[in-house]
Amino acid sequence: MRRKSLLSDAMLSTVGVLAQGLSRFAYTAIVGRLLGPPELAFVNSAFALAILLSLLWPTALGSVSSALLRPEDTRLRRRLSRSLLVSLLVVALVAAIVSVALSLSPSQCVLIALLTIAWSSYIAVRGAWIGIGQMRNVALWDLLSSGATIGLLFAMVILGANELAVAPAIVGYLLFAVVGCRAVILATRVRPPSVDEVQKHAAPTKLIAWTSVTMLATNGIMQVPMVVASAFSDPHSAGQFAAALSLATPIGMLAQALTQALLPRFGELALQPKRAQAAFLWRSLGIVGGLVSAGCIVIAACLPIALPLIFGPSFDKAVPIAQMLMVAVLGNSTAVLLGAALSILRHEVAVTAITAGGSTVGVGLMVAIAVGLDGVSGALVGAIAGTALTALGLLVYSVMAMRERGHAASLD
Repeated sequence: MRRKSLLSDAMLSTVGVLAQGLSRFAYTAIVGRLLGPPELAFVNSAFALAILLSLLWPTALGSVSSALLRPEDTRLRRRLSRSLLVSLLVVALVAAIVSVALSLSPSQCVLIALLTIAWSSYIAVRGAWIGIGQMRNVALWDLLSSGATIGLLFAMVILGANELAVAPAIVGYLLFAVVGCRAVILATRVRPPSVDEVQKHAAPTKLIAWTSVTMLATNGIMQVPMVVASAFSDPHSAGQFAAALSLATPIGMLAQALTQALLPRFGELALQPKRAQAAFLWRSLGIVGGLVSAGCIVIAACLPIALPLIFGPSFDKAVPIAQMLMVAVLGNSTAVLLGAALSILRHEVAVTAITAGGSTVGVGLMVAIAVGLDGVSGALVGAIAGTALTALGLLVYSVMAMRERGHAASLD
């Protein structure tokens, strides 16, 4: 067993990503409160585009790394490192092209490309760092890099450098990535890989590719709405949607953190009897689903008071949008866990088909309603429909695929 306690790892991962989630929330709150809705729309659109493009490869690479990488896997680490470097160049280029297509200024195009590189590096290196079993250090640097990001943002606001609103996030994510990359390299130099490990993980590319498509369909459905809202609505309306979406970010990151912490166990279960896989899958779904549901309910109840208080009275129209987005968050969190777990358990083809179908319906609704009505309405309806269909499809497939039941597995 690679870990003394998966429950402990899940808790540490939660602490770290809660720090990142709260940092992202504080980031958007500071921008919205001090700089206004148009600036908040740009910042959240930049984050959405960076996260969306990272799903093309780096995010999946991080998930596969967390499931497969071990301290002795020097060869696998090198393959993953080369794959990450190539993908960073590709996603940065795509980010620049999309930014130009959106008629952004040259400086904004550069910032979005850099943010894409920074976020992609962060999410990929975080997965590898989890894979080698150093969860405590991961959580620590999540906290430190988050604090550095917020401190730099305040300095930027004080200096009046509003055009560099996303620069502090770039620095924070790159700080984490550099430290984490060094830790992974040092840890994987402990001893040469065994023959079994080389044969077992010699070609992770196929798994990364399938996982990438799945994540693009599941996680992407929560990033596309911000791009649609910005493209088909005026800056003020897009800013309202950005404020609403920012309230959903910490909960969504919580689900992703728990999922990433549980993936190593799913990797170990991939070749074990189906009853063991089923028991752990249902236990994991109960924990993640329960925590996310509770978080969504609490946030939805507090929104009428909390959102205007945090962002200011000019964002009061964002309250009902944020409350409805909680439905999409719950569906997406369920889909993220089931999609990632089933992919690691070698059901990647079916998962890809289900997630692609749900996301296609969601994005289609977004665009159709955005063109006929407005971007915010399209983004909201499409996000809810897409995440609900994907979650339901994956849940039905999970029941069919895990028919053999057994004794409940422990997270310890």
